[in-house]
Amino acid sequence: MKIASIILSAGKGSRMNSELPKPFHKIAGEKIIDWVINVNLSIKTDELIIVGSNELNLSDYEKNYKIAIQKKPIGTGDA
Repeated sequence: MKIASIILSAGKGSRMNSELPKPFHKIAGEKIIDWVINVNLSIKTDELIIVGSNELNLSDYEKNYKIAIQKKPIGTGDA
């Protein structure tokens, strides 16, 4: 059986009061998005898809993962 992981990362993080998009905030020196990617890789997922927004620069991730763009992110319930 193949396992695919979809990481929802189109959030702006407006409640964080920062211009930095939420997935790029750091916890213990590592970006939140990298924490989530590493957990998914540890379970040996066969395919990893990152859902981002046009405002989020995911070019560093395009080489290794599939990227899907949510054109008009309007919150978690919409994602």
